[in-house]
Amino acid sequence: MAAAAGLLTGLPGVWFVPAFTAAILLLLIFASYEHMTRVLKWLTLALFSYVFAAMLSGVAAVILVVAAFRKVYGLQEFITGKHFRYLSYLLIALGVGYLYFMVSEYLTEAYVLEQSTTPVLEAIFQGVYAPAFWTFTAIGLVFPLVLAALPGRFPIARACTASALVIGGRRWSMITAWARRLAWVPSPGSLTTKG
Repeated sequence: MAAAAGLLTGLPGVWFVPAFTAAILLLLIFASYEHMTRVLKWLTLALFSYVFAAMLSGVAAVILVVAAFRKVYGLQEFITGKHFRYLSYLLIALGVGYLYFMVSEYLTEAYVLEQSTTPVLEAIFQGVYAPAFWTFTAIGLVFPLVLAALPGRFPIARACTASALVIGGRRWSMITAWARRLAWVPSPGSLTTKG
């Protein structure tokens, strides 16, 4: 947390360690167990989702770099379609893991359906964030995974196309989310989709 605060502020992350330590200790002492577990379980899911998303983007980038090196340096006899098939399997495994954590995060949140999270879920699934969310989910995650999983000819082209879609989808969803955030600063009451 201190490192993240350091990245956001530009100050050395070490300076934030005592503040975060004190905040965590105060929460452990004065907050109830139910409140702590409610917050920490969502943070854990979000962290797993973030780790899988980072690894998914990393493998997609590796596939594209390996394809470029193969083409530029004439390594076709050393780097074959078999290598790209195996990298595609890794891309599929990480993509399914990311999809699982993404769905479980939203599904469990929707199942509990607390009053404070209802406007946020409505904004993500039906409101202002819906186009970015559904476009990324369909074009940047599900379609590339299906494309990479297809058997048959052209494993290198399929792996590269799937990788480009994963990276492009992740970048597009991040850019649109930040653009909306900068153009529209939500208040808790403004997230509802009903008039």
